[in-house]
Parts: sequence; structure tokens; C-alpha cells
Amino acid sequence: MADADAKTTKRQATVLIDAYLVIAAKNGDRAAAESLARRWRPRLLRTARRLLGDAALAEDVVQEAWISIARGIGR
Repeated sequence: MADADAKTTKRQATVLIDAYLVIAAKNGDRAAAESLARRWRPRLLRTARRLLGDAALAEDVVQEAWISIARGIGR
């Protein structure tokens, strides 16, 4: 049970950190936006590679996604 509680606590902390970073990025904090990218890019790349089966295409797709996010986060 302690392992499950620790995983839940870690997951909750991750959600709170990400929420803080999104709010900060929306308020123009460039470091927060960069931190979000560092936190999420590896997972997005793994998922894109698995789905697309092409590492170069996955890189392009993830880069385009981050550009879209960066453009839209301040709205």
C-alpha cells in the first residue's frame, strides 16, 4: 500500500508542478515554458516514434507541436 501511496503522491506533485509551469508560461515566464518542454519532450518523442515508426518524422512532429503550444499558451 505504501508504494501505491508514494506513486499517487508523486503523480499529484507532477500535476501540480506542471500546472504551475503552465500558469507561469501563460504569464510570459520563458523559463517555465522551457521547463515544460524539458519535462515533456522525451515522453512526447517516445510516443511519436512508437506511433510513427520514424525517428526523424517524430522529431519534426514534436517540434511542430511545441511551436503550436508556444504560440497558443498566451491566449
